[in-house]
Amino acid sequence: LSIVFRIAGAEEYRRGRIPAYSAAVDDYFGRFADEDAVTMVRKLRDQYGISHDAVVKLAVHLEAGPGLQEAVPLDQVTTLGNRWRVNAARAFLDELREFSKASQFDEFFEQWQELFSVTAQRLQAQLGTADLAWLDEYFGEPSKSLRVVPGMLTGRTSYGATVEMRSGKDRYAIVGVEAVDESGRPRFERVVVESVVHELCHSYLRPVLETNFESLRDSATALYLLQRPRMEAQAYRSGYTVMNETLTRACTNRYLQAKGLPEEVESDFAYNRSRGFLWIEDVTRQLEEFERHRERYPTFADFAPELIRFFDSLTRDLPQTVEELNARRPRIAKLIPPNGATDVDPSLEAIEVTFDQTMRTGTWSVVGGGPRYPKTGTPSYDADGKVFRLPVELEPEQDYELWLNRGPHRSFASEEGIPLDPVHVSFRTGAF
Repeated sequence: LSIVFRIAGAEEYRRGRIPAYSAAVDDYFGRFADEDAVTMVRKLRDQYGISHDAVVKLAVHLEAGPGLQEAVPLDQVTTLGNRWRVNAARAFLDELREFSKASQFDEFFEQWQELFSVTAQRLQAQLGTADLAWLDEYFGEPSKSLRVVPGMLTGRTSYGATVEMRSGKDRYAIVGVEAVDESGRPRFERVVVESVVHELCHSYLRPVLETNFESLRDSATALYLLQRPRMEAQAYRSGYTVMNETLTRACTNRYLQAKGLPEEVESDFAYNRSRGFLWIEDVTRQLEEFERHRERYPTFADFAPELIRFFDSLTRDLPQTVEELNARRPRIAKLIPPNGATDVDPSLEAIEVTFDQTMRTGTWSVVGGGPRYPKTGTPSYDADGKVFRLPVELEPEQDYELWLNRGPHRSFASEEGIPLDPVHVSFRTGAF
């Protein structure tokens, strides 16, 4: 499915970070771009919003193999998601089977078995330290299975999905491949455990949210509207999605707490604040109440009334909290060259950004591309963490522009994790 969506132009499936594999997919399947299955993908996206995790949710409901048969009748499940219409899904699967035959998909799949095998082995090696059994215990909900699958074309993006059968729930984490080694094969860092826990948490939380969302709607909408630009930059376009992400991120942090990983806990807080979830620490503290009284709350669903009251209170007080955080937000004290300058010396060796406070020196987001983006070297901070230096090679009489933080890329942040508001930097060089 991800291949067909990629060929159809779905941006979220064109972010693959395995260059050889992505190129092979485009080369092999590009000539089938006019097949009915590909055309139907574009219609499904326009008509029903089929994108991102909706693709994964259909995939996990199918049996493995070229037949693409329904593992469980689609008209008998509640885990397909509200974007799919059963008739549309089945019509699409008919076209997808024809696409598989016409493209001889099995031959392509067989050619890449060695890469698939290495990827799975490396992912499993990193997951060796994960305690996924904690999830069933924490939420008080049994699982038939917990399954982790590498997303070969999703880049940094990961997804969660569930298949509910009479025999129980199969819960899936589709984990994006973020990087490759020198041989071009996927590699996974320890942080992948957090991604897996995060995506699996979605599976436990969705039923709780769906049952209680009417009572949470006002609070969820308030959270969304309070941080709307930042949420929409991450494709979180509704109160429901923001509430879902809020609880998922809080539960993931509680996993890190339970496993005795204080550095990861603080890093996770900072990351979530940089993504706009300024209330994340308040929510995790509320979950401590759930953990202290498990005799009263055997399942997470039993805790829902307390969460409803908590979020009602939180959203009443949150605007003041956001105002206080904005007062602490980092700002640029000095920029070399000055923003908007029109006669910059082309021999300038570096763009320098001086902040009004100490920053997190391990990360940054310099965003841009195309002919106006300068040729750059390796960035660095000074010893005090206040001056960021970006080496550049400039040409005379040339317009340049870049962003410091933009969209979901907000890694310029203070020591406490509050991100810099996006800054558009532009200038023009003079003659030698």
